[in-house]
Amino acid sequence: MAKKKKAAKKKKTTKAKKELTTTERLKQFENELWKAACKLWTNTRLKPSEYKIPVLALIFLRFADQKFERVAKELEGGSSRRREPGPNDYKARGCVYLAPEARWDYLKSLPEGDNVGAEINKAMELIMTHNEDLKGVLPKTFNRFQSGVLLDLMRVFNTSEELGGDTFGRIYEFFMSEFEKDSGQKGGEFFTPPSLVHLITEIIEPYHGKIYDPACGSGGMFVSSAKFVEAHQKRPSEEIAAFGQERIAETIRIAKMNLAISGFSGSIKDANSYYDDEHGAVGKFDFVMANPPFNAKSVDYSKLKDDKRRLPYGLPTADNANYVWIQLFLTSLNENGKAGFVMASSAADAASSELEIRKQMIKSGVVRCIIYVAPDFFYTVNAPATLWFLDKNPTRMNKDEILFIDASQLFSQIAPGLREFTEEQIQTITSVVKLAEGKSLDVVNDKVARLFPDGKYIDVLGFCKKASLSDVEKKGWTLHPPRYVGLAPAKNNRTDSVSTICKRISDNLLRFQQARENVLSEIKQIQASATDAPRSEYDKVRLGEVASYVARGISPKYDEESPVRVINQKCIRNHWVDLSLSRGNIKKVTEEKWLRKWDVVINSTGVGTLGRVAQLVFEPENLTADSHVSIVRPGPEVDPIYFGAVCVLNERYFEASGQGSTGQTELSRDRIKDALLYLPPLEVQKSIGNTIEAMWEAEKELRVLLEDIPALKDLIVPSMMEGSIQYPNANFSSQSKLQNCDSVVRDA
Repeated sequence: MAKKKKAAKKKKTTKAKKELTTTERLKQFENELWKAACKLWTNTRLKPSEYKIPVLALIFLRFADQKFERVAKELEGGSSRRREPGPNDYKARGCVYLAPEARWDYLKSLPEGDNVGAEINKAMELIMTHNEDLKGVLPKTFNRFQSGVLLDLMRVFNTSEELGGDTFGRIYEFFMSEFEKDSGQKGGEFFTPPSLVHLITEIIEPYHGKIYDPACGSGGMFVSSAKFVEAHQKRPSEEIAAFGQERIAETIRIAKMNLAISGFSGSIKDANSYYDDEHGAVGKFDFVMANPPFNAKSVDYSKLKDDKRRLPYGLPTADNANYVWIQLFLTSLNENGKAGFVMASSAADAASSELEIRKQMIKSGVVRCIIYVAPDFFYTVNAPATLWFLDKNPTRMNKDEILFIDASQLFSQIAPGLREFTEEQIQTITSVVKLAEGKSLDVVNDKVARLFPDGKYIDVLGFCKKASLSDVEKKGWTLHPPRYVGLAPAKNNRTDSVSTICKRISDNLLRFQQARENVLSEIKQIQASATDAPRSEYDKVRLGEVASYVARGISPKYDEESPVRVINQKCIRNHWVDLSLSRGNIKKVTEEKWLRKWDVVINSTGVGTLGRVAQLVFEPENLTADSHVSIVRPGPEVDPIYFGAVCVLNERYFEASGQGSTGQTELSRDRIKDALLYLPPLEVQKSIGNTIEAMWEAEKELRVLLEDIPALKDLIVPSMMEGSIQYPNANFSSQSKLQNCDSVVRDA
């Protein structure tokens, strides 16, 4: 019996030592390197900012030496020449040339009594001398470190593993995030997760041409493009050219190291892409690939207001640069160009001026695909993201359609708080895009074969949908994929659907929190503005002085089959317009009675509903009001959102202004025009309008969030009653209900 237990224990131990995945080995390698780097903190007086680049340069040298060794063997085995291969021979094979005194084995074998720092400095100088692209890039400050510390560090870095891909960039990002945690700064602006880069590359397909990244960071997009070209049996140096801009000098150095390791050179300029265009980018590039900083603030719009070439749709009014970046990407494409980039998920349905920019882009037919990605793909950012794909060539896909993919259920959990796409998941998503473009597939995995059995694209509920531009318009020009693809049907395993809904609730909470932050930001701004313009200085005007149109609606002829809709008193409630209660109309409508965005509608007859006010905050189509409703249109001298808000504040006045006998009470046009309004300066009106619009956005996100709560209740309560779901902690607090809900789902 004891022997059996011992054998079982041995078997279990063997099973535990399973082969690690590339990602797991990389994570293990990162942790070992970081522990070694921490010795510098302990054994020197240097700050992390002072030893960061030297540490990364040593990692660079180790990776470069591995490739040099491999290429040297290839040249030795395949050469019949009498001379020794030189720097140009190595460069032709995409390899950094290393002189004997710059080789890894030479340096790590130096006696501790030697001046190891001085020898490494010489090695860095030799590398820059023989490799023009690295001139001025590598540090020569190793003499500041003790020889023993450097040799210890090199021994840890002396891994024989070649982990592939953008490993150097990944390790760089890990080191950056750790360095910045220690210095209390925010990281994550420089590096895009490898699986996202790989997905963008596979969809963009940069076979040949000029590639531009105006936020290039450590150069991961370029490296991925080079790997893509190599995978198709071509040399990157002959097929593609890289152009980048980066505003942080030390990150440029890292990018150039990264490209050099990958056998790929590029022109990376030290520039701030908001204000500088060092490459003359407008209309120049075949491909744009980027991961800009999310929701960047404090961009100086005064420097950009006249830049119509790079920002043809204008500047956003919000202190958020997402739509500055999106326009920079779009305008950098030539007439056949394609762009793929990472973007904050909040940009997909941002309101106000950002909505107007997005609407113009959608109408122009350049938006081809939006992919929604789950949270936790980034080291330092846990919010969900979207991948945007733009295309200037209308022949590749119907420009009147946009492909939406909700990939939030596709991921591999590689560590707590960190996810990635597997190769199979990348292939699945890429296959959907190719099928939507009418292409055939060379390789079909099981999931793709199951979803598209005929090898043709079809919409898949909960996963993908091709939406017409008219569909997008009806949904208020949002580009948020879950709004289009819907919720996947429940499987036999009930907890799968519960998990899906919990995930949506979690994601929508993040979006609501972002909207809430926008509200708070706007409130701070309006508080400052209001101080400069106290109410005593506001102009007192009558509504009729600033409204361009005040009149009742039409007397409709109803036909429920008609696409022309008429709103009535029932549609106006809680300061919103509910179109589900509108009716069809076949009577002719004059131009001024078609409802427009920002029109205010006021119930003007009856008892109980008279005086109710709402504003149309969307772009209506084929919509008018009946004769029981007054249409009030703001004039050009007033901010339309502010105008709507003061009309709502006057609701009590409108309710009290009805005239006539019981059952015949009416609100006349003159009484509406007599409403007293306080008007601050226009800039204050606009600031108030921005605050109100941010509140609308938060309310909209909360409504979406609340739509899923009843569905979750309907699914999970029966399982609780049946006893098939057991609570891990019956006394959990209200603050942790959502997290415990996730635990319940996993346990079930």
